[in-house]
Amino acid sequence: MVLTVNLTGDKEIQKAMRSLPGKIQKKVLRAAVRSALRPALKESKRMIPVESGALRDSMKINIKAFPPHHMVGKLWPDKKFVVGFWPEGSDAPERRRPIKYAHLVERGHVVIRNGVWIGDVPPQPFIRDAFAQTKNEQVRRFKKSFLRGAKREWKKMMDTVPKKFKVT
Repeated sequence: MVLTVNLTGDKEIQKAMRSLPGKIQKKVLRAAVRSALRPALKESKRMIPVESGALRDSMKINIKAFPPHHMVGKLWPDKKFVVGFWPEGSDAPERRRPIKYAHLVERGHVVIRNGVWIGDVPPQPFIRDAFAQTKNEQVRRFKKSFLRGAKREWKKMMDTVPKKFKVT
């Protein structure tokens, strides 16, 4: 599932984005996306149905950059997260990789054994609902974080300019 937010109408953010060099744009944008997704991550962890806790514990924010200044942030289980446990009455430990079953929890599924339908498992959406419930907070945090980061980076750049070239 892909959820997209385009912040194209905010003049203040557009102006700040154009004023920064490319490498710094990426740094500030990445921090703003991460900050914006934190409420959704917290809410999704609260909403995840808990059996072993592995799915909840494995959730994280992944961010991927696409030139010139596009970022995709997603909430999904860590690929490397593995948990081992001993089921009751078992002789061997089981390993769970939440990345393998998160989509089944989010969207639901049908259980079929030996070609026979056993039943349906209803969806328990934790990512979609977390995004929907925290949308306004995400936009607010993105804007605040981006503008704060742009201001901080501009200050750093201005501190490196020799005093005789500074405009006061």
